[in-house]
Order: sequence, then C-alpha cells, then structure tokens
Amino acid sequence: MAELPLYVPDITISDVSAVLLGIQVPLVALASRIVPRWLRNWALGVGFIGIFLSANAFVLSKMQTGFRILSTDVATLDFKTAGMIFALAVGLNAIGLILGKPAKEPTETPESTEP
Repeated sequence: MAELPLYVPDITISDVSAVLLGIQVPLVALASRIVPRWLRNWALGVGFIGIFLSANAFVLSKMQTGFRILSTDVATLDFKTAGMIFALAVGLNAIGLILGKPAKEPTETPESTEP
C-alpha cells in the first residue's frame, strides 16, 4: 500500500478535498436508498463525518495557502483521515446497495404455462 508523505502540499489537499466533497455529498444522498436500516444509519453517519472532515481539510488548506504557510501536520492529518473515511463510506454504500437489492423472482413465460 502506498503511503503519503509526512507533509502533503496545500494545493494538493485543496484540489483533492474538493473532489472528495463533490463525490461524497451525492454518496450520502444515495445512502438513503439502502434498505437494511442499521447499514443505512452507518453509511449516513460515516458519510456525514467524511463531509465534515473533507470540508475542514479544504478550508484549512485554503487558509494556509492564503497566508503563505506551508502545509502543517494538522492539515495533512485531516486530509489523510478524510481520505480513509471516504473509502469507508464508499465501501459501506456499496455493501448496503448490494445487500438491499431484492432477489429476482422467476418470470413466467408462455412455454412454462402450457400443459
């Protein structure tokens, strides 16, 4: 598995955090369609936490860029945590949507109804 360096540049954090936010907001909306209630609650909770962490990393990196401060360890840690929570949210949504899919019932064809 690849490791991120100790300090990630703020421009990278800003760009990737914006993409994470753009994907995670519709992902939370999609999580409301998960049928098992306990899994839906987990997916929504993790999704909202991911949105807050991504927004925090985005705002913090934009502020540091505006003040011409190099990336601090707090911004990098927030960014790494937001990425891990994003991956968890995607996984929970995928599992929930797959588990909630109704089983296909056999359809009757004209050949199967003839005596």
